[in-house]
Amino acid sequence: MKPTSFLITTGSVQSRTTNISPAYSDEFCSLFLRTHNTHYIQHLCDEEGFTVFIGERTKESLLNNGINSPGQGTLIQYKKASGKLVIHTDRLGTAVLYYTRNQSDSIEISNRLDNLTLAGKSPNWPSVQQYLNTGYTIRSSTFFHGVEQTLPNEKLTASSTDSFQIKRSQANSNPALSMERPNDEQLIDKLGKRLSAVLDGLPSSVLMMSAGWDSRTLLMNGPENYRTAYTHGDLSSREITISRGLTGTLRMDHLFTDLRNLELSNGHLELMLDELGFCVFPVWHIAGQRAQEIYDAPLSSGVLGELMGGHYGLLSMGDRLQKALASLSVLNGKPIRDEQLKKALDLFTTPAPDHWFLSTKGHAVLTESAGTTKAKMRAHLDSIYSHTKDWQRAIETFNMEHRARQYILKQAQAAASTSGYVAPFADDQLVNMVHQIDFNTRVHNKLNQKMLKSKNSHLLDYSMAATLIPAKYPIIFQELSRGVRIALEQTRKILGRNQPRLGWFNYEHLYQSRILHDITDSISLDIWDKSKMHKSLALNPEIGIDAGSTLDMLCKIKTVDYHLRTT
Repeated sequence: MKPTSFLITTGSVQSRTTNISPAYSDEFCSLFLRTHNTHYIQHLCDEEGFTVFIGERTKESLLNNGINSPGQGTLIQYKKASGKLVIHTDRLGTAVLYYTRNQSDSIEISNRLDNLTLAGKSPNWPSVQQYLNTGYTIRSSTFFHGVEQTLPNEKLTASSTDSFQIKRSQANSNPALSMERPNDEQLIDKLGKRLSAVLDGLPSSVLMMSAGWDSRTLLMNGPENYRTAYTHGDLSSREITISRGLTGTLRMDHLFTDLRNLELSNGHLELMLDELGFCVFPVWHIAGQRAQEIYDAPLSSGVLGELMGGHYGLLSMGDRLQKALASLSVLNGKPIRDEQLKKALDLFTTPAPDHWFLSTKGHAVLTESAGTTKAKMRAHLDSIYSHTKDWQRAIETFNMEHRARQYILKQAQAAASTSGYVAPFADDQLVNMVHQIDFNTRVHNKLNQKMLKSKNSHLLDYSMAATLIPAKYPIIFQELSRGVRIALEQTRKILGRNQPRLGWFNYEHLYQSRILHDITDSISLDIWDKSKMHKSLALNPEIGIDAGSTLDMLCKIKTVDYHLRTT
């Protein structure tokens, strides 16, 4: 078994797990645990069964919550008397479980894909292709046929009376809007109070601080909820200068680390794979290590704040021009034309025709899968639209279910094996409130701005890294200033002048080291062309391919390589 994990099996105890004594076992069901971090996995066992909670670090333990979930995550309960196993995921499905039926017809359930018996399971190439393109797989699919993952807001039940056939259902429907639905201003007031209560109810944490809206919103109560702020990145960037000003305004402790001083290596990615089963966002894993060593406190961050900020509608699709046009349409209150929408959807769902890392075999395999990959993604989008009747909402729902929880949330969960994490924006009640607020009221972080004006207006005296005027001014002026900034940058580029460093992530120093080549040398599947990869890495600086996105792609490649080579 892998570290920081559990495995539930039905039927007789499998020989592959006999080196670990079960925490619970009866004739129908067994629970095995290997937890190096009880802040991520909590469990209770007695003669009557067991309960497991996996998710954020909580102030109250599972022991004090009885049958209730102590925080945001997934709750698993088994009762010997009924022979019934029940799994509840939270509103956004933040703690994913994987499950399969093995060759002995027993069910296996784990938080780690690599704890399951994968013998006889063939690679699900459309899912692999989807992950390489976007960092997620569609719905319950995984890298393997016959292996599924849990979904948001889901209840899974299985019973010994029917050989543990898994039945899936929606856990809780969205709260129905009453005839006397509060107006947006009333909802925003309630939302602010709920977020404040959530922050007060979480353990004191280390805030991953940027200059963006989500970090500021998490500071609306001031610094009292945090041990310190932590920022890693290019310390010369505008983003970090602004974040320093924000915490300085609150007289809040703030720890800074330049990316060049972080010990990134292929060995560190190997450690992440062993501890977590993925290796994307390695700098967040290092942040978790430091939060554990220095403060013994979980990481807190603005992950999943995309819902409140209205990040994931049509503005998230297409190329830069299409995003700009979608942004203008929202600001002007004009509907996006069908032709523009069709083009954006087609681009959004079409996998890349080729990649710089594929061998001839890999290219052939993914080319054959491309039609299925696109069809599955588009079919699910269409299914969501059939319920929402609104493309903004449909695309937002799709992105929250996939990009936000399967990819972006890995930032926070990179600390799962060390300090643990908290996810304030994942609170079930908070999410339900946000869903009641119209998308156009939230888009461009207009909702965040309104909340901060009433809660802590000083945080709006600073601009965003990508805009030129303070955040207190109307959103339309901020977006216009963004356009002015882009025009100035293009002028500087034409004149051959250096571009200002806006964002905090500047990984260009990696091109001067061996790490990207070492990662390439470490992969082994024949779907990769390592010789071509080395050549591409050598050329990237000349053709303007940034090292940050290259590292992210290599981390996804290494994750796929790790899982597929185990079969």
